[in-house]
Formats: sequence, C-alpha cells, structure tokens
Amino acid sequence: MQVPFAASNAEADDRTPLPSSEGAMPVIGSAAPALDLEDVEQHRLPPAALRGHVVVVEFFATWCAPCHRALSDLQAVLDDANAHEPGQANVKNPILILVNLHESRDLVADWIKRTSLPPSTRVVLDLDGTATKQWGANRIPTAFIVGPDGIIRHINRGWGPGYRERLRRWLNAPTRPQKN
Repeated sequence: MQVPFAASNAEADDRTPLPSSEGAMPVIGSAAPALDLEDVEQHRLPPAALRGHVVVVEFFATWCAPCHRALSDLQAVLDDANAHEPGQANVKNPILILVNLHESRDLVADWIKRTSLPPSTRVVLDLDGTATKQWGANRIPTAFIVGPDGIIRHINRGWGPGYRERLRRWLNAPTRPQKN
C-alpha cells in the first residue's frame, strides 16, 4: 500500500479554473497521491505524521475569493468537530493541509501571518504544479478528505452553497466515499 503523503479572480460559479493543471482526476476509494512538498520555512511534510489521521487536503491560492470562503467554512467545521464531546463525532482533530499553487514563499508567509488558521494546519507550496497535476486539482478550491488508511474518501471541487454542511457530514463519516 502506498504511503498517503511522502482574494479574487473567481468565475461566476465560484470555481477558478487552472489552465496549467491537466492532471488525471483522482479516484475516490484509491490511495491518495504523495505530497512531497515544503512549507514556507522549507520543512518537508513528514508522511509518518499523517498516518492514522483523517487529513483534509485543500488546494488554494491567496488571491482566490472562493478559496477564502471554502477555508472559512472548513475552519468552522473543524472548530465544531474539535469542540464535540468524546463519542459525538467520528473525527477529532483532523489535520488540514493547504496546498498553495504557484505563489512565492514570501507571499504565502505573509498571508499565513494575516490569517487565523487552525493549529493542526500545514501550508505547503506547490511551486511547480506537480502535486496539483498528481491530485487532479484542475480548479480551486479543491478539497480531498483522506481517511486514516490513506484512501481518498471525498472530493469537493469549488465552493458554493451547502459546502459547510457537506464538509461536516463527510468529516463525521469519513469511511463513506462521496464526490461532489
């Protein structure tokens, strides 16, 4: 089994296409592609730290207004999930990985300083678009929920009404694959 991981120019439908991303669409129920990326401080994301955890991988850009809306919804859902009493939710403390597309370390570092992110968040840089293509993130925002077994459970492309509710449902039942 593969190790799971080694603002706005928005369109009217609140999804921003990425013309340079021509990767294949990932398959729900298959192993998540590797994420061999560095954060703004040039630290690599350690695959072992993600094993056994539910992980939300969100592809975004700092200039993308739909990405900001999606991140706001995601943050609210993660805050809710972490606030539940034991036994009320299947997922406690999911790990959030934000994959920034094609922006400089300095720009992303400045954005991180100005943004309130959950403590378990890692922001990594896809400077050359390799991860974007491997994951098939051909529009932003695109979110993948990966189960503790490293299998893609849910995919959401874009942002729109009902996103927060879908995230909540998916994070509370990560073993039932669904695609939006």
